[in-house]
Amino acid sequence: MGLARTEVRDALDDVRRLVHDLRPPALDDLGLEAAVRQQAERVRSEVEVQVSAAATTGLPAAVEVAAYRIVSEALANVVKHAHARHVDVRLEGDANALAVTVADDGRGIGPDVTAGVGLLSLRERAEELGGRCEVVCPESGGTTVRAVLPYGGATPTTPSTVPRTEPARSAR
Repeated sequence: MGLARTEVRDALDDVRRLVHDLRPPALDDLGLEAAVRQQAERVRSEVEVQVSAAATTGLPAAVEVAAYRIVSEALANVVKHAHARHVDVRLEGDANALAVTVADDGRGIGPDVTAGVGLLSLRERAEELGGRCEVVCPESGGTTVRAVLPYGGATPTTPSTVPRTEPARSAR
């Protein structure tokens, strides 16, 4: 009987992990903006994070999940690699797309660094929705992750809410 309970408990843990991977419960409990703010709170002991959001309610579920995961991965990269003091996270929606920007004041990505799984997953999440994600290191320093996640038949063009930056030292 003890073995059966252990197997059931393990199976339930696996199901919970799978459900969380599909759609983080924080999105349902809090909404996208608050869930991203919660992610920012988790890294505030390592780096100062400012979150701003506009027009982020009523988004398709797939866009919310992609935005949440992109921000999460970008913040994890800042903490692990950037040695940044400050990060700005911006979520800006319009009628066609959600623009996600995570910009830090860290050391940037060296020209000899190859994109790892984390950076590749950022692009894949955006591309799954017909969008795009770029990682640039402006001449002024730091790293900027910028994703455009279209919805409602939109094309992955740069919405007016995403300003262009200086040429990249290293695009991943």
